[in-house]
Amino acid sequence: MNNLKKERKRLGITQAEAAERSGISYSMYSQMESGFKDPSMSTMKKVSKLYQKSVDYLFFDSPATESERKAMIK
Repeated sequence: MNNLKKERKRLGITQAEAAERSGISYSMYSQMESGFKDPSMSTMKKVSKLYQKSVDYLFFDSPATESERKAMIK
């Protein structure tokens, strides 16, 4: 189970609720959780705010290096 799904289940909410609370479309949320869509940094930040977890934890298998973080911000 990926971390997005794990955190959503922890809160006991549906994908539709997670999308609405994050301010993104259900379609986008569903595709992100399934691994079919790579979200923008803006979208990742919205979702990380909902779960109060880091972007690294939610979207990457391992923590991003400093240079990777800088590249994402540009």
